[in-house]
Amino acid sequence: MNILLNLFKKYNEIIRYIIIGFLTTLVSLLSYYFLITTILNPYNSIQLQIANVISWVLAVSFAFVTNKKIVFRSKRKSFTSEAIKFFASRITTLLIDMFFMFLTVTILHFNPASAKLFVQFIILILNYLLSKYFVFDDSDLFSKRIVFYWYRNKETICVALFVFLLSFLFPYSGDDWTWRLENLSIDKIIEFSKNINLNGRYFGNIIVIFLTKSKLLRGIIISIIISSIFKIINNKFKIHYIYIIILFLLIPLDILRQSIVWTSGFANYGLSTLVLLIILCGYQKLWNNNKFKVNYAILMFLISFLGSLIIENMTIFMILFALFINVISIIKYKKINVNYVISFFGTLSGSIIMFTHPVYLNVFNGKDTYRTMTTTSESFFYRIFDNYVNVIKVFALDKVILLFILMLLIMFAYFFKNRKKITNNNLITGLFIYEYVYVLYIVIKRFNPNWQIFLKYTSFFEILMSLLFILLFVILVLMIYKKKDYNLYFIIACIFGLLAPLFVVTPIGARNFFMIYTLEIILLFELYKVSNLILNLEYFEKIVKIATITLLLYYVNVYSYITLVNYRRYEYIKQSISKGQTNIVVPELPYNEYVWCPDFNDYRAEDIKNLLKIPHEVTFVFTDYDDWKSNYYNNKEEKDD
Repeated sequence: MNILLNLFKKYNEIIRYIIIGFLTTLVSLLSYYFLITTILNPYNSIQLQIANVISWVLAVSFAFVTNKKIVFRSKRKSFTSEAIKFFASRITTLLIDMFFMFLTVTILHFNPASAKLFVQFIILILNYLLSKYFVFDDSDLFSKRIVFYWYRNKETICVALFVFLLSFLFPYSGDDWTWRLENLSIDKIIEFSKNINLNGRYFGNIIVIFLTKSKLLRGIIISIIISSIFKIINNKFKIHYIYIIILFLLIPLDILRQSIVWTSGFANYGLSTLVLLIILCGYQKLWNNNKFKVNYAILMFLISFLGSLIIENMTIFMILFALFINVISIIKYKKINVNYVISFFGTLSGSIIMFTHPVYLNVFNGKDTYRTMTTTSESFFYRIFDNYVNVIKVFALDKVILLFILMLLIMFAYFFKNRKKITNNNLITGLFIYEYVYVLYIVIKRFNPNWQIFLKYTSFFEILMSLLFILLFVILVLMIYKKKDYNLYFIIACIFGLLAPLFVVTPIGARNFFMIYTLEIILLFELYKVSNLILNLEYFEKIVKIATITLLLYYVNVYSYITLVNYRRYEYIKQSISKGQTNIVVPELPYNEYVWCPDFNDYRAEDIKNLLKIPHEVTFVFTDYDDWKSNYYNNKEEKDD
């Protein structure tokens, strides 16, 4: 009995809130049924909604008075102010309720009753928190926290808002249409585990289905993930946001369109980048802390588990990395770090689930025609050579040469400043000369790709030069910084660890390198941090701000135009079908280098037909947008007039 009394005293406010919530629901139902049985006609749609609105207003008014007097016992005299806040908070949660019901039932096809129960539980918690900390908070602590949070995170919020708006302009492309046809359910997840045409990226595949169902949801998720990546980098290096933004805006177009603009690509490669950064930060935070924390351990297990179910090379890296960290931790501290062990088992569990998918056995046996890996020594070395030359060298080095130029400038500035303390100066100077010669060569090749400096042996020498450049770059870091900062070697090791699996599998593409590009940016900032250079960046910062704004406006212009054309061609398709046409001429998207697989001129055409309920006998013929606009679209408008 005493235990019950103690619990009642401890949770007295919550218990009062639940009782008042029950009474509020009763007021809503009774007033609604009274109105539709006496005054209003429920079979008249307008009167039905009037009854619904009146019952909601009465219920919220009852809830306000009882929450103020009975639940939270507010002593503030500003009745009107609290009433406005209360109604505003309830309208907010009503909109959230409507959004989540639309998302779960209309978009994701969840059971309506189960979805309503889940959403109402969320709304119940939100209403309680808003009432306690926003409406009836005598100290105005909530408002103060909001202001404090804004000033502390205004850059992150602005980035999130811009990414949210820009992502609305990204068209669905590639196999986004295929995923849009899928419904998220337990049966679908079971199908993932059996369908040999899919893969073991269970978490990534589920996220793809979510993001391809709604542009609103996609915008929210993309903005959260990108702004979180920026926030992690900013927190670690305390560097101005403008430098982070400009470097990501200068990302190679192939990486941008495959890993950010392409929804299916982002769900795997954008998401995995954020998960990797969270895991690496978690490991670093636990390095000097062997104390077991239940909440932290559970969180690390879940993140490691889910992170192992997104992309294969990250899964392989994470399992080897987790094993390595556990071994090193035991050697250094002479005892087991329980947090590391739990995280390792999370990674191991996810890895087992991923790679027991039947598709990987087919890959290993050579039965999969899309995904392949080498099984003989001859094909092994050829695959390494081919992947390095055609993909890895291109996207990890040549197309991101600007990052290496900046890193070399920082390293040289530090070397020149501390040359009296650093040994082997002549050797280091010679290494810098080679690095800058290679950089200059790559820059010239960007402007003149047909330049064959070594005639027919040019490709061979380029391979040797690039390998030597990478080797000497690492040697320079080791010679200049020595044991100054192990984070440098940690980041470099992560980059090589993530690249290693890409040497022996196909297909690989630009999308695999968003994570690498992010780590190279982090390496750049780490070099700047370790070098401790005191630079006057006032004028440089102004130039960077102008360049950033210019690039932002450019991207908005490009994707706005793409969105306009995309809208026009779907409208044209619908109108052509309504007129009975079966052979429809549609335009190619402009700026197609900014969109991955922008046109549905292959098997994706069938997915488009299924999604838009287009007859299967309809065929599409693609033509240049300007030609289409003048010969078809404008003619249609003239006929309509």
